[in-house]
Amino acid sequence: MKINIESRCVLVTGSSGDIALPFISSLLKENIKVIGLDKVPSKIDNPLYVHKTVDLSKLEQLEHMLNDIPDLGSIDSVIHLSGIYLNKSLEWYRPATIEAVFAINVISIMEILQRILSDTSSALNNVILVSSTGATTGSRDPAYAASKSAINGLGKSLSRSLSSRGIRVNIVSPGIIDTQMSRHAQSDFQIQEHVKETLSKRIGYATDISNFLLFLLTKESEYLSAQNIHINGGLTI
Repeated sequence: MKINIESRCVLVTGSSGDIALPFISSLLKENIKVIGLDKVPSKIDNPLYVHKTVDLSKLEQLEHMLNDIPDLGSIDSVIHLSGIYLNKSLEWYRPATIEAVFAINVISIMEILQRILSDTSSALNNVILVSSTGATTGSRDPAYAASKSAINGLGKSLSRSLSSRGIRVNIVSPGIIDTQMSRHAQSDFQIQEHVKETLSKRIGYATDISNFLLFLLTKESEYLSAQNIHINGGLTI
């Protein structure tokens, strides 16, 4: 199927992650410029891809990095894939660690969007925030679930405030996806218990998410706005 993506310049946070890689590869095949933000160096070698190494938990570092992007106004789509899931209990957390989780998962994207929208020539028309089914079901990790709940509230609020500027905002909430992060944070037993609760009876794949993100960049999806789409194999929530 031909991908009719309308975007010309896309910013992706968490751009070195397992979900981002197939997503960005598809964009590059369509000759779409991509700016990727991640603290992990990129494996992508393409003249249309610009990688910015940045730790999103350090907001001052993020601010300096944004100053080094001369064409923020040309970004028409932003996809916030970056996220940290420590899989820790409440007793383990300390204030600084909670702050780091919220900085990466929530505050960083607010800072990025502020800077893009402050450009009077901003071309921004599409924002996709990646949340989690755990924001609805709850999670063993309370900081993670709380931060993703904040993303849900942010997405709904931005939908209201930015619609007058012709900007669509949607939320995508994956279940457990087969990525390095989930394999590191979840035991095989935990993953299999999760799978049992899905109608699909399998763990999600990175392409299950990346393919839908691509769809949200097409003209065919233009009537989807202010939605939280759960991609979790039919997990009962």
